[in-house]
Amino acid sequence: MSRSASAERVLALNDISLHGDFSALQVRLRFSKTDQRGNATVLTIRNAGEASVCPVSAMVRFLRVRPTGEGPLFVHLDKSPLTRYQVNHILRKALEFGGYPSHKFSPHSFPHRSRNIGSSKRFLIGGDSVPGKMAQRDI
Repeated sequence: MSRSASAERVLALNDISLHGDFSALQVRLRFSKTDQRGNATVLTIRNAGEASVCPVSAMVRFLRVRPTGEGPLFVHLDKSPLTRYQVNHILRKALEFGGYPSHKFSPHSFPHRSRNIGSSKRFLIGGDSVPGKMAQRDI
């Protein structure tokens, strides 16, 4: 969490809910750049079936190892929140692992690139599969 981000604007553990059978994950976004008043939006992400690429399965695995207790969703073992720098570093490593040019992306770029639902966003919410070569505008 950056110094300028208030705790109420950080994605928290209680913003995440899993369906009992792990068929879907719901993420409550309490604030966004286009929603400064806090009219929350709930995203439902369906299970993609293949555990190695399924965001629902990844969240289940993450929650099993996350320290117990309320607060920010993404924390260190001592329960201190991840910083913006750390999130950016993790994103870059994940993109590199997936074979994408990490220097062309940042956490800030995702909201701008996802205004129009593209193939990768449909994939994340359990729709179509990601094509072999994904356009950057779709990420």
